[in-house]
Amino acid sequence: MWTSQEQLAFLEARETLHSDAKRDNTLSPFWDSLKAEWIQKFGMDLFLKQSTPGSPMGMRRLRQWFNNRRNTTNSTASRSGGRTTISIAPRKQRYQPSQAYSKLYYASKIAPVMETEYAMYQQRLKDLAKGLPVEFPPYQEVLRLSSKDLDTGL
Repeated sequence: MWTSQEQLAFLEARETLHSDAKRDNTLSPFWDSLKAEWIQKFGMDLFLKQSTPGSPMGMRRLRQWFNNRRNTTNSTASRSGGRTTISIAPRKQRYQPSQAYSKLYYASKIAPVMETEYAMYQQRLKDLAKGLPVEFPPYQEVLRLSSKDLDTGL
């Protein structure tokens, strides 16, 4: 541990002041007074040492100590009723343009066309399975000609 017993007692005695300052949004004056009191009681040693990665010194060390103490018995998070359950309803997603069109016009425009087209599609599949030549409608012919897929011919 980086603190002595006396320093630890000093910091623990100021936990409630820290939580009050955090609640009142007055942390800046709290840090200033904490630093002045620390220097008066323990000297400048903590502030003169060089910080290294993973081992901060000075005010950074003190701030880190207070921020790490959030889940102790003095914090509101660990008190009974301190945490509330957040119920987040799933956000409604926007439809893609094709989904919106389908939702609006399926019964009136898409379903009647699909009834006839799907029957023809099924018949073409049966013919392809038998090895018979299949006649493509004009739009499918254009797609077939522009396709780079030479293995299937589609």
